[in-house]
Amino acid sequence: MQYLPEKYQDFFPICESRPWSPTGHDRAYFMALDAEWFESGGQNVVISYQIATASSTSTNNIIQYVDPDERLTLAEIIELRIRSVSGGSIPPHKRNKCPLVILVAHHVTAEWSVLADRKEPYITRCLTAIRKSPVTNNSLISLEVEGCPTDVRIFDTRLIGNSGRVKFWSKFWSGQALHLSICLV
Repeated sequence: MQYLPEKYQDFFPICESRPWSPTGHDRAYFMALDAEWFESGGQNVVISYQIATASSTSTNNIIQYVDPDERLTLAEIIELRIRSVSGGSIPPHKRNKCPLVILVAHHVTAEWSVLADRKEPYITRCLTAIRKSPVTNNSLISLEVEGCPTDVRIFDTRLIGNSGRVKFWSKFWSGQALHLSICLV
């Protein structure tokens, strides 16, 4: 995982530029999210959140264990991850620009269910489920992370094969194509 910043060094600037935001972003982070939980009394009880993160300079993979009655918010998860690849701090943002987080999960509806803020309007306006499949309105989720505005895009890998884009993604990951305008969820 340590080779990702170098291997995809050309990819980060593309994500930091338009059309993702009218002003662009000052840095990009790619995060993969998974959560372990079990059902008890009709409720999902979170055991841990596993998050792998890549920035243009660093990578890290952590497991955050939580108490049985605890859930993290999306902003708390993102803050943990940004700090993990930024020397323990949140880097200051450049004027009129904020970070972009591209959050990927295999089954977003399952991961979404373990967020403390899953029912908050800033999330539900941008993310909903139709027949248990995650759908976005192609909008960024805007959060405050340590007082810093942060934009989040959510993608679901479960829909890659179902949407007939396997060939696209095989080219995408081999570095032969860079198409950022396709939104899978």
